[in-house]
Amino acid sequence: MSRFRFSLIGLKLALLGSLLTLAVIVSMAQALLRQAEAGLVAQMLLRAEAYARACREGMLPSIDPFALHFATHETRKEAAVDSARVLGLDGMVLSHTESARIGELDGSAESARAMAVASPMFEPRAQGGYEIAAPVLAGDRRLGAVRVVLTRQSIDRALGIVRRGVYGLTALATALNLIGALVLIGWIMKPITLMAEAARSV
Repeated sequence: MSRFRFSLIGLKLALLGSLLTLAVIVSMAQALLRQAEAGLVAQMLLRAEAYARACREGMLPSIDPFALHFATHETRKEAAVDSARVLGLDGMVLSHTESARIGELDGSAESARAMAVASPMFEPRAQGGYEIAAPVLAGDRRLGAVRVVLTRQSIDRALGIVRRGVYGLTALATALNLIGALVLIGWIMKPITLMAEAARSV
């Protein structure tokens, strides 16, 4: 009975240690994922800037729908991008990943903010993800703006490999930690159990 009690104490200590370590591991995993997402957003900000430059070439000296569509299509190839569009000065959609939207007047608050930015910027979306905007400029002259939308689903898709890797390492570290804790507690508790039995036999 005494040996069973000591084994139970050892198991509880092992589990407690594993839970504390697991909390640290999970916290570190979440920090890594947040850092990966921040890096992705920074990369997409640069991509939006390149998108705006490509659109400038498609808007001078006159609007070239094919060039704008090509730039939009290339931007959409990014795994994190859910949609992309080019706006004219009047808010008209000159190019869009959804071809049915081309030619419509975009009066949304997001497009109004996109038309007002002086440099590439991003902001969180209420639905999750990010809204990225960049001005299309020719010197000091504004030609329009581009909008790139990253949804939570598209971000998760882009970070899928990173996320799976982090989760896999977390699971492996947790398993190794539990095994190590059980071995260590067993090693520590063995002499205590022997001493207890020796003391009882005296």
